[in-house]
Amino acid sequence: MEFARWCGLTLYPWQEDLLRDMCRTDEKGRWAAREVVTVVARQNGKGEVLVARELAGIYLFEEKTILHTAHFMDTAIDAQKRLWEVIESNPDLLYGWEDEGLGIPRMGKTNGKENITFPNDATVLFRTRTAKTGRGLSVDTLILDECFDLPNEIFAALGKLIRARESAQIIFISSPVNRSEHAHGAVFSAKRWAAIDGAKRTLFKEWSPAEGDDPFLQETWARCNPSLVDEGPGAQLVDIESDAESAKNSEVLRKVFMVETLAAGDWYRAIMTGPILCRCCRLTGGPPVRLSVMSRSARLSSP
Repeated sequence: MEFARWCGLTLYPWQEDLLRDMCRTDEKGRWAAREVVTVVARQNGKGEVLVARELAGIYLFEEKTILHTAHFMDTAIDAQKRLWEVIESNPDLLYGWEDEGLGIPRMGKTNGKENITFPNDATVLFRTRTAKTGRGLSVDTLILDECFDLPNEIFAALGKLIRARESAQIIFISSPVNRSEHAHGAVFSAKRWAAIDGAKRTLFKEWSPAEGDDPFLQETWARCNPSLVDEGPGAQLVDIESDAESAKNSEVLRKVFMVETLAAGDWYRAIMTGPILCRCCRLTGGPPVRLSVMSRSARLSSP
């Protein structure tokens, strides 16, 4: 976390915890979590976590290729701009290689092939997801940003990009699936169910209502929006209050409120073979317990 602060990032506690857990390693020096599955409502700042993870990948972990994919091109471009703004505003990040005569990082904008290249030959690529995205690449970190609507054939192609790397990581991070809107939500749903059910080397975190929570209580809003604020950057309380009032008077808006604001996804179903289990986020120790509250829960399974 000292590195993130040194870079100029100010993270909420939940963002720090997520970043820390993403970057844990096992006794072999590999990522403890080869897969990261995170569900959080919009406007809570998942983008800042990804900026911090990308910076750590390049400057701390010597990763050479990070592929940041998004559902929409605007999202990919925004992710590139966020990362570049942090680099550009920190002289050590921007000019750190000049003493070695290697130059400085460069931001590239090339008709849907946005990138940031670094003097140590590392690259962060920003792309929309298609069946051809990343073809011919082998990447250290694959980010599937807003993957609520991820076609199976595209995921099948992208998933191959990390297979040649022993210590690679794939990050699924998104607002939840809504079946009535997301025809291709089965992949993210399946990854979520697998994580809940104990998939190996998987980190799982989700902020959503527990069964029986009143969706119109501020306590529930805070549980489901870990960046909830009444002023400053974050999920704005005044907006959630307004959305809640509208949701009370419309069944359609109520579902939108539940999914978009409280991250209570309408997930594609999985075949469950036993009780759902969850663990507090840790590497070792502690028996699993029955899942009662999804919000602020996490699981990092052992290999």
